[in-house]
Amino acid sequence: MAQKEQRKHSCYKIMLVMTTLDIINLCTSSILSGYYSYNGIQYCCGHETSMRIIGRFALGFFFMYTSTCVLLAFNRFIDFYSDELTERLFGKRRTWYWAAVPLLYGAYFFTPWSTTIVYNSQFDIWIFTQDEIGKKGVIIHTINNVMTAALLFVLYSLICFQLRRYFSIQPTTQSNDAAARRISSMQKQVIVQSVMICSLTVISCLAYVIVQYTDNFPPALYKTTQIIWQIMHGTSP
Repeated sequence: MAQKEQRKHSCYKIMLVMTTLDIINLCTSSILSGYYSYNGIQYCCGHETSMRIIGRFALGFFFMYTSTCVLLAFNRFIDFYSDELTERLFGKRRTWYWAAVPLLYGAYFFTPWSTTIVYNSQFDIWIFTQDEIGKKGVIIHTINNVMTAALLFVLYSLICFQLRRYFSIQPTTQSNDAAARRISSMQKQVIVQSVMICSLTVISCLAYVIVQYTDNFPPALYKTTQIIWQIMHGTSP
């Protein structure tokens, strides 16, 4: 993916950014979370300052990832829709300008005046503290996650629709049967990949919204929500 030949394609440039964000997010969602859980470290037991700082970075990198995921879906839709439009929007270095937008958006949450999340080793999940619920940062988190889920669902649905439409209008002749079979195989792979990425990201985003506003959530579902977040970063393209 990082090879020069592949980086000519806008899709791979965005995926390279996503891969980098995956690795960073896995450090928080898996390695650091495991350390906190194993040692029973709680926010209220002398780790307020360090955990709030780490929480800001965890939240910021998560927002970077979700918005980059939407950008990738948008890029793929445009690519299926029109090669000319793809070149206009993502040609040459313009892809990096697009990719900078999610990074700047997430970087805002690194700042001291933004909100933060903390880790609860009792339930093994990153959550907002009670004094944060209802504040601007939590509302932004909710809007971000809901909009990410909605946009991914719409964009990947449109991609599948474009593929279905393309193959329904292509003439079938003996000369292009082999090519059609190869494209059909590619179509299936793209649809499966799209559904997998979309489903995991949608479930993770919505689950994290629900747990922030539910007081009596079953403990097993807290852990499941955290695991889905980890899987989301471990299985993306």
